[in-house]
Parts: sequence; structure tokens; C-alpha cells
Amino acid sequence: MIPLELLPPSLRTATVEEQLSYLLQRRTTIERLLRSLEKYSRTREGTLREAQGPYRDLIAA
Repeated sequence: MIPLELLPPSLRTATVEEQLSYLLQRRTTIERLLRSLEKYSRTREGTLREAQGPYRDLIAA
């Protein structure tokens, strides 16, 4: 059984197939967002390291 609080009110009385379809679409969206955030994080870390450039050694000291 699917916890009803995970579904919008309009889907709470829908068929199980419709509820499952909705949840699968949400999962796909969440996975895509996570991949985008991970990529953004990696890009940002690389940019910050490049920005430190030759001063990186002075900051670490």
C-alpha cells in the first residue's frame, strides 16, 4: 500500500496503477535533479580550485 501523504489529493482516490505511474514519474524527476546537483557540485569545486590558482599553497600553509 502506498502512503497517501505521498500523493497529491487528486490522486488519493485514483487506481493503484495511476498512483504508481505518478510515483515513478516523480522518482525519474528526483533522480534527474540529483544528477544535475552532483554535476553542479563537481563543476563548482573545480572552478573554486582553479580560482585559487597559485595562492592555493599559501592558503594551505
